[in-house]
Amino acid sequence: IRHSGFFSHAYYADFNIRKKISGLSLGYRARVQSQWEDHFYPSDEKFGNQPDHYFRNRILIKYSTSGKIKPFLTSEIWNVLDHSKNYEMDYIRISPGIEYTINKRNSVEIAYVFQKDINKKKPQTDHILSLGYNFAF
Repeated sequence: IRHSGFFSHAYYADFNIRKKISGLSLGYRARVQSQWEDHFYPSDEKFGNQPDHYFRNRILIKYSTSGKIKPFLTSEIWNVLDHSKNYEMDYIRISPGIEYTINKRNSVEIAYVFQKDINKKKPQTDHILSLGYNFAF
């Protein structure tokens, strides 16, 4: 979440589908997300916030090897849920990475995330290093 405020908050709901075909795992995730920032305005000593709502679509391709390392690639589009902005795309993410399986329930992953603004007067491009830990119940 990009932020410049005092605190940043988000909540979301996901729908996931996965299909394994031979050594490939294909996945789709739809996410509805709301996020907002708390801002402090020193002039009147008050807090305020500006909520943003998104519909996110992500596609995942993961290659399952016989070892503990699984390379993957994801692509994700963020759409603004705001009729005044015509529900346009806000930005896109492309992420190649690897997942390392520690044991049946635990894994870690590292990925490079390329993120580019779309439909903006001054588009920004971000290069992000993502580290993650996964636990399966």
